[in-house]
Amino acid sequence: MPSSFARRTARKPHRVIDACILIASLAERDESCARYLSGLGYQHHGHITHPLIGEVVNGSCRHVRDLFLRRKVFEYLEEMLVRNRISVLPYKTIRSEHLSNLRRALPHLTEDDSLHLAELELHGLAEFVTVDEELTRNRERLAQLGIRIVNPRGTTPEHPQG
Repeated sequence: MPSSFARRTARKPHRVIDACILIASLAERDESCARYLSGLGYQHHGHITHPLIGEVVNGSCRHVRDLFLRRKVFEYLEEMLVRNRISVLPYKTIRSEHLSNLRRALPHLTEDDSLHLAELELHGLAEFVTVDEELTRNRERLAQLGIRIVNPRGTTPEHPQG
């Protein structure tokens, strides 16, 4: 019989963390993303995909002009990975039909967002943590597809932050 710690760990939500959360946690004055990430491993299991790691690198290089701060974003991601606060999901090939189906159901999705949500589903996960306005604005439509959007910056009665 598993210990109480193992049972609690098994029940923690498994969430994929968007690149914008990692970048915003250090690059923005709003501390909600940093507070959310501080709970990873304790309150939630955090996951990231290979394309999202690429987005952290690319997004930091394109949007974070301060070299010191950019280096801090990379170091923070590395620390999260080394300390097992966030884990990299194994790469899985996504069928083009799956992406097409997502885009047909939700035409507002960008190609990148479609890829991230398709990977989320392939791994059997349903929760995506992001502050991306296009995704947070369409959270009800995504919920109809079984995808829960968690926005660390705000809550509504129907969609608590937790």
